[in-house]
Amino acid sequence: AMARASTAFIFLALIAAVGHVDAYTRCGIANRGCNAPNQFSGMKKSKTLPTIVASTGITQDFKDKLDEGHQVLINFAGGASKTYAYILEGGGADAAYADFKTKNCEQTTFEGYCGADNLITQAKKSESAAMKGAGGKTCSCGHTLESSAALYYVLSSDSTAQYVGERAVHEMCHVTQLSRGEYFPTWLIEGGAVHTECLLQKKLTWSTQTYEDCFRYGGGRAGV
Repeated sequence: AMARASTAFIFLALIAAVGHVDAYTRCGIANRGCNAPNQFSGMKKSKTLPTIVASTGITQDFKDKLDEGHQVLINFAGGASKTYAYILEGGGADAAYADFKTKNCEQTTFEGYCGADNLITQAKKSESAAMKGAGGKTCSCGHTLESSAALYYVLSSDSTAQYVGERAVHEMCHVTQLSRGEYFPTWLIEGGAVHTECLLQKKLTWSTQTYEDCFRYGGGRAGV
């Protein structure tokens, strides 16, 4: 009788637990507190270059420099798949960003939300930025799981292809760092990416910047 009662109790507890998980439709994010750790990763190690998605005004030179920056990092530290690199011209018309919006929302829409419109607004204002941003997400065991990575390069009117290529080393470093699915403090993530970008400057075919000058004036943050 005792065994039957214990079995019944466990069975009811399991039902209750399942009901509790199902009640949270936001992957457990809402009940993890304001200092929740970074999302877990389902990314796989890979040497494949990110897939570039460009607005209509982006020239081949920008794409080539972007590929080179990503490749330099992958050669040094490896990469992760699948990764998309979105590059948006500054000051474009709505039509210039249509393909970006479609493909970005296909990748990143999660629980009904896609942030493409915010990035388009930023690009139309020529507010330059380079970042690892929202990628693909799924739910796993009540937590958010990154299923694909996304890099974003928003250009201003004076952005150069060389500048974008240098930022590509830095941002691709973030993909490799975070694909391991661990929690890293911000100082280590950013410090590691700046160090790596400056260390690998000499691998970029156009760059004459030294490690020291990169740290003083570059590194993705106008100096350290």
